This record gives sequence, C-alpha cells and structure tokens, in this order.
Amino acid sequence: MRDRTRGFSLLEAIVALTIVAITIMGAYAWVAGNIISLTRVRDLALEEAALQQALGALEQTDLGRQPAGSIQWREFRIDWQAEPIEATRPSRTGVGGTGRYDLTLYRVLLSVSSHERLIGTPELRMVQHSRSKKTQGTP
Repeated sequence: MRDRTRGFSLLEAIVALTIVAITIMGAYAWVAGNIISLTRVRDLALEEAALQQALGALEQTDLGRQPAGSIQWREFRIDWQAEPIEATRPSRTGVGGTGRYDLTLYRVLLSVSSHERLIGTPELRMVQHSRSKKTQGTP
C-alpha cells in the first residue's frame, strides 16, 4: 500500500497552478494599466508643452501682418489662423485719456497634430497692441 502523505495529488497541483496563473494575470493587467496611464500622462504633458511653445511664438508675432502660420516643435505641428474680432481701438489711460497703443482682439484657431494625427483644435483669444499712429512721434 502506498503512503498518501508524500507529495501533491494531481488535483492539488492543478488548483495551485490555477491560483498562480490568476494572480499573475491580475498583476500583468495592473502593470499594463499603469503603463498605459503613464503614457497618456506623458503625451498630455508634451501636448501642453507644445501649446505653450506655440503661445510663446504667437505672442511675438504681429497677427495683423501675419494672420496664419505654422509652428513645429518636436513631433508636434501647430497650425494657427487669426482673425480680428473687433476693430482696432485706442487704449485708455487710468484717467480716461487716449493711451499710446492701439489694441486689437483676435480669435486664434489652433490645429495641433503629431505624426499626421490631429490631436486637438483649441480656440483662444489674444489681445495685441501696436504703437498708436497718433503718438509715434512722442517719447
């Protein structure tokens, strides 16, 4: 007669392997989910940085003379188009007098793409100033 206290039975081994397999699959799903989340966060951070670069470039651009253009930053391409919302008007001083600058409000449409894939089309409004023609001779 055999001694049944030595080793595992086939059923016990199958149950143990099933528990180990389920645990490994759960750990794999958890790690894969974290990697996907980290990739999304990294992509969003890069997109935000690309938009900040575009805004910095747009602040230096005279939208009246150049109403459309494109900016390349890393793998991102930001196309923009600006149109004035209101007519140019003179600025005002604190006491209500005419200021030294003319102000124009622009509507700027952006198109952000990466690797030929459209990421987003944000819209923003920008105010730009230019030296008033009436005060260009004064310091």
